[in-house]
Amino acid sequence: MLKLEKKHIRSACLVFSRAFKDDPFNVYAFPDPEERAKKMPYAYQFLLRYYISYGRCYITSPKVEGVAVWIHSNNLRTSFWRVITSGAIWPAMKMGMDTSRRLQVLTNYIEKKHRQRMSSKKKSVYVGSLQFEEVREPGNKRLRIVRVVKQSEI
Repeated sequence: MLKLEKKHIRSACLVFSRAFKDDPFNVYAFPDPEERAKKMPYAYQFLLRYYISYGRCYITSPKVEGVAVWIHSNNLRTSFWRVITSGAIWPAMKMGMDTSRRLQVLTNYIEKKHRQRMSSKKKSVYVGSLQFEEVREPGNKRLRIVRVVKQSEI
């Protein structure tokens, strides 16, 4: 795994967009299939720019065949200031206000569920629309996967 850099964002967005074009989250956020194909890469660009700044992002190789992102639950909540400083504001503007509002409804719900389910000692790894919850056990330097949560369960 290699660290995802800003130069990989465009390719990584296309990987996510192709892989999750019919994911229920994306269908809700982008109900029109043509709009989805056009604007969904901006949504992933938003996420990747934010996660590069406040989490960790990895690619499988310089060809960017696969992408994994990790963010600590303390950094999951996006603030306007963080969106600006990460550069995520530009893709958000390209998506438009209607799409941004639909995404905000979904994001608020997911963040609420995270706060209910996760303590600050847990971390999340997102691989596409799957979330792996991990717990650091006392006296153990390794992380263990507790369970895999489909995004539809969040």
